[in-house]
Amino acid sequence: MECRQPRREEERRVKELLEAIYPGLQVCEHEDGSRPKMHDLDLRWPSGRIEAMEVTSAAGGEVSAMKAAAHDLLKPQFATVQPVKVRRAWLVALGAKPHWQEVRPHLEEVHRQLDECLAALEAEGLPYVYSWQTRPLSKAGRALRDLGVATAIGLAADPDPVIFLLPPRLEEVEPAAASQC
Repeated sequence: MECRQPRREEERRVKELLEAIYPGLQVCEHEDGSRPKMHDLDLRWPSGRIEAMEVTSAAGGEVSAMKAAAHDLLKPQFATVQPVKVRRAWLVALGAKPHWQEVRPHLEEVHRQLDECLAALEAEGLPYVYSWQTRPLSKAGRALRDLGVATAIGLAADPDPVIFLLPPRLEEVEPAAASQC
């Protein structure tokens, strides 16, 4: 089955983000205009499972405010965390807070604790934590999940360690109170 590239800009951005977060995932255009009310994208997982996704730029006030708060991640002071203890290059996707007012305080807490939590994960010999992980999480993995991390992928740092944050995922539930690493 051919994988058509999305035509709309917002669908291309969704495709780029999802494929960066989920290795092996193919995001393909589904809606071809042949029938009304078709979904926009097919999410084709490596397992063969296919899921439908609708992309909309029109959203309710709460979601719009959440998106605006999530744009804090595009600001230099929020998009990266200063690496002190980590030895890898990390790409970290945060889970969403259910109320947009919580996003900025959450980001501040992430900035205080993320480097130490990722360093603890490295010390356990683990280069990742995935939101779809089925095996029990390690102590550091649980601390990252408690901090609100949905997915963290560590790659060999070349030349220097770095920690990049991706915008919160809207479908995530609120994590438990953050624990110390």
